[in-house]
Amino acid sequence: ATLWILITVEVLELERVAEDGGIEMSATPSDKAFYPSESSPVSLRRIHEIVAPNLTSQHACTHLAWAFVLSRLTSTACQLKEIPESYRGFLDSMHPHHNRSKERELSHVLMAREAFSQEAGLFQLLLTLLTTSPLFVTSVTWKTGPGSTVTDPNAIVFRFVLKGDNIPMQTILA
Repeated sequence: ATLWILITVEVLELERVAEDGGIEMSATPSDKAFYPSESSPVSLRRIHEIVAPNLTSQHACTHLAWAFVLSRLTSTACQLKEIPESYRGFLDSMHPHHNRSKERELSHVLMAREAFSQEAGLFQLLLTLLTTSPLFVTSVTWKTGPGSTVTDPNAIVFRFVLKGDNIPMQTILA
């Protein structure tokens, strides 16, 4: 599970998403290979449909990371004079103004709150990963022996990847 968490966080490219201008919303984006900047947000919808309803302790990092991506998409959209038609449906589903209740919060705010909740177990998951996982603790890697999926322990590299999940934490808590 640890390796999948790291892969998922890395695939979302949080550092790039966090950059100013990291997400380009246009009908003709310059980098069509970067999932948030595709000319059609089909990938965004698919990711949201997979991530949003799955909040367990095993998925808390991914849930928080996706909440951050949604917050950056919302921020980018707010800075545009006109939102491309292809994004409008997806973004409208993230905003409460089309819902009946005016007290509803934006999807990314709700998702972040859920990820930080005691029930989600985000902080316990991080503690467990950083203290008992062979990916993060070299001595544990050596003890697991040749049957481990980690053949070359490098806790620094794996911690660097997990730090990508710190970007949303710092941004959302600020």
